[in-house]
Parts: sequence; C-alpha cells; structure tokens
Amino acid sequence: HGVFNQSGVQSVQLPDYSEVWLNENTRLRDPEQIEEVRVDLFNGRAIFDIRKEAGQHLSVRMGNTEVIVTGTEFLVEQTSGENVLVALVSGEVHVNHTGENGERTSSSLLPSQQADINNLSGEILITEVDTCYYRAWKDGTYRFTDERLGVIADLLSKHYNMDIQMSSSLRKKRFTGRITPEDKISDVMDMINKSYPVKYEMTGGKIKISEYR
Repeated sequence: HGVFNQSGVQSVQLPDYSEVWLNENTRLRDPEQIEEVRVDLFNGRAIFDIRKEAGQHLSVRMGNTEVIVTGTEFLVEQTSGENVLVALVSGEVHVNHTGENGERTSSSLLPSQQADINNLSGEILITEVDTCYYRAWKDGTYRFTDERLGVIADLLSKHYNMDIQMSSSLRKKRFTGRITPEDKISDVMDMINKSYPVKYEMTGGKIKISEYR
C-alpha cells in the first residue's frame, strides 16, 4: 500500500504536514507513519521537505540506504540499478548504507552537498552541487543565470529523458533564461539559438548540438 505515482510530479503530505514530491515510477510506502517512511524509486526521484522539531528524527529508507533527517529539505534519486543519489538543499541529514555482506558505511551531508551511493560496494562519494535546479524540479520550471550550457545540457538530458550531446566549445558558453514545463526540446533549442547560433540533429532519443558556423 502507499502512494504510487505514474505521471507528472505529485505532491504528498505526511501526517506532520511535511511534503514529498514524487515523479513517475516512484512509490511512497507507509506515508501515514511518523518515524519511518519507505520510498521505492524504480529509477525515479523524490524531494522531501521535512518540518520536524529538533531532536525528532525521521528515517527515510530506499532499499539498503537510510537517510536520518530532522528539519530539512533533500532529494533522493535512483540514477541506475547500482546508484542512489541524496542531495541536501537545507538542514542536515545522515546517510547510512548497509551492503549485502552486512558492512555499514555512513556519512553526514552539509547543504549543497550530494552523496552518490553505490549499492554494490557501499562506497559513498560526496560532491558539491547547485541544489537550486533540484528545487526547481518540483514545479518543472528551471531558471538559469549565467550558467554553463554544459551543465544545462546534462540537466535537460534527465528532464527530457534524452541523450543530449553538445560540442565541447558550446558547453563552455554561458546562458541566462527560463525553461517551463510547456517547453519542448525544440523550444529550448530556439532559446539557446537566440544567444548562440546552434545547429542540432535529433534522431529518436538522441540530439547532437553544435555551434553553427
């Protein structure tokens, strides 16, 4: 039982008025529980905005990975069958992972840090990330201010579920603009083309973008 989202981005309210946003192929199990929530990602994504009083801990479990939170906002995402991402927007979280052999690894996250957890080895890799893009995902609107096109291309690859390849020279260019849920990938190309002349070839789920010379 629980909430299984099959389309779009869906908002679910927990008993303490915390909110969770789920995308497709993501299921929130036992949302009525106060102390432990389980989420099945199925290559999906969820953002938690937890309104907990200090000292009251909530456990969010994704398979063998557990996130201990207080008052905080964070994202969880399954990027492949082997990896789970946890990105912290605000507050604090503690990530625990128990491997198939019973070995336990753990790490604490600071705001704007991301943990990339390998489900097979249990290795946790910590990197710095710009979480404003994760927060924008909730309403589907992305706002870019002088951002490198390479970063934007990688984000759009996930957003449109496409393999977006961009020439190295173009990836270094900077772009300012806004992409809304109504925009198709061709609309985005038109926006970029206003700043930099580009040409692109789209075949199936792949798109190649290069500078127009």
